[in-house]
Amino acid sequence: MRKNLIADTYIDLMWDQEMSPPIRNASPFFQCSGWNQDVYFSSYYESPIQYSSFVDKDAHGGSMHLSLTAMKAMTREVFMKCWNDPLYLHQRDALIRGFMREVDKLYEGSTYECIDQHSFSWVASRVEKMKDATWHMNAAAHFSIYFDQELCWKILTELKADISKARLDLLWKDLSFLVADSFEIRREKQILCYYLEELPDEELINKCQYFEANYSYVPGYKETLRALDDKYGSFRSRAKAVLQEREQESMRKREHFKQMCQTLSLGEKKLADYLQYIMEMRDLRKDTIGKTLAVLYRLVEPLFSDIGLENEYIYYCSYFEILRGAKYLKSVLEEIKERKRTGVSFLIPYHGSVEKQNGLFDENKKVIEEFTFSQTVQNQKDTLRGQVAFSGVVRGEVKVIRHFQKEQDSFCDGQILVTGMTRPEAVSIMKKASAIVTEEGGITCHAAIVSRELKIPCIVGTKIATKVLKDGMMVEVDAHQGTVKII
Repeated sequence: MRKNLIADTYIDLMWDQEMSPPIRNASPFFQCSGWNQDVYFSSYYESPIQYSSFVDKDAHGGSMHLSLTAMKAMTREVFMKCWNDPLYLHQRDALIRGFMREVDKLYEGSTYECIDQHSFSWVASRVEKMKDATWHMNAAAHFSIYFDQELCWKILTELKADISKARLDLLWKDLSFLVADSFEIRREKQILCYYLEELPDEELINKCQYFEANYSYVPGYKETLRALDDKYGSFRSRAKAVLQEREQESMRKREHFKQMCQTLSLGEKKLADYLQYIMEMRDLRKDTIGKTLAVLYRLVEPLFSDIGLENEYIYYCSYFEILRGAKYLKSVLEEIKERKRTGVSFLIPYHGSVEKQNGLFDENKKVIEEFTFSQTVQNQKDTLRGQVAFSGVVRGEVKVIRHFQKEQDSFCDGQILVTGMTRPEAVSIMKKASAIVTEEGGITCHAAIVSRELKIPCIVGTKIATKVLKDGMMVEVDAHQGTVKII
């Protein structure tokens, strides 16, 4: 007899919606904090599509599952409003940046030293304010998560815009090259400025802990310093020269974009500005989310130490459980430990309360993966299709990476990187790859932006690459046609 799985409930909610490829390296730590509930999304979108999500986590990693249909609906709604009203995007941008500034202010006032001097309830109240501002920001900016050429053309056709399909095909590569600094470059410039100011280590850590923060890992005090030194330490002695080089490169990109825009029609210029905005906005979101994660970690770290739990268990607890404090966490101590042993699944419905299920991780995961896989129909058994992020043709050996921090030493120069999605910690591997293939898609995804900067052939949006391609396979990545063919 089949057990009652919350994954089945999620599938019932999502049965008529297209699923997005899962977000890897997820955890309940912050993603089960109610960010996608009605209170946030209904404030910023008129679309009737409900945006539920599903998060699972075990000792090998975690995933978050979202609706691509909902993302596309948000994109369509905002793009059409921006096209018809030149002021609309400015107004929405002002709202989003207001939430970002609120989080920035709270982050700057929540240093390790400051937290040590205050009570748990004082810090928790700040985290609650940061959480609320972060998820308002994320909901308002969520339309920037997914956008590709096919979706763009559908909306332009609906708008009866004066841009032909042939013209869009010709312009897309240049229009979708991010002119603003990606967050890797932005953070590099930031740390170079701190090096020039000769900030002490304590201040560097307080300012930069969020650089390496993600949903399933936030570096502690010592880990932050080590990560900063590993990534940027070689620049310390020549910070001024490197900063000047980065500034000059940024100026070249801006000047190239300015000159290109002089050849565009008014409609094409409007499209160019919109694409640049959503690519930059998706990047900017990461800083705000990282800062909230860092302060939440600063609150949790001593709390877990007091109750005798190692920091690795932080990512098996939801935000709401953590804020209930030490007494509650002690009462569920064995359950938290069990989550790591057997895995845990969370359903976050658009309406209603978060549901969790322990001990049925494998069963829930199988249901979700089978549903997602069944939605992707392949015309050929030996060929995957996706969207071109950066063109080129490469033949090589597949290396599937699911956890960049754990598996980075296993990747060899010249291999073809196949992964669900890339994140900042993936850049060192991306630089060694001869080509990149991801399940996640759209021009705003991390792999698309970084592959263009690195000039590495890249195909995004395959949806099932990590399930079809295996380590050691020889493939041809044709990043002109958007295909990955098993040789």
